Amino acid sequence: MHSTLHNEVDEDYDSSSNASSEELEIGNGSESEENIGKLSFPEFIPRKRNPQLEIGLLFGSFEKLKYVVRNHAVFNRVEPIFKRNDKERFHCVCKEGCSWKL
Repeated sequence: MHSTLHNEVDEDYDSSSNASSEELEIGNGSESEENIGKLSFPEFIPRKRNPQLEIGLLFGSFEKLKYVVRNHAVFNRVEPIFKRNDKERFHCVCKEGCSWKL
């Protein structure tokens, strides 16, 4: 199972780091009917100490996602509070007085 990052508001989002159209694939004809039309997002691969979070990144587990969010928070000086998580969704906000959220 993969966890997907859904970013509600990201004022610092850099659109130049979007995945290219080759990285996003829509059904290749050999997939089952239930997967037709679903986007295929790239898996997050940690390459640097300050991870850049983008909409649609996939993580192998919630533990991996939380680890990356904590690292991102350290470098961006935010204090994440993890809320209302389940198998399909991940919700994280910054402590009071901060507008950062995932």
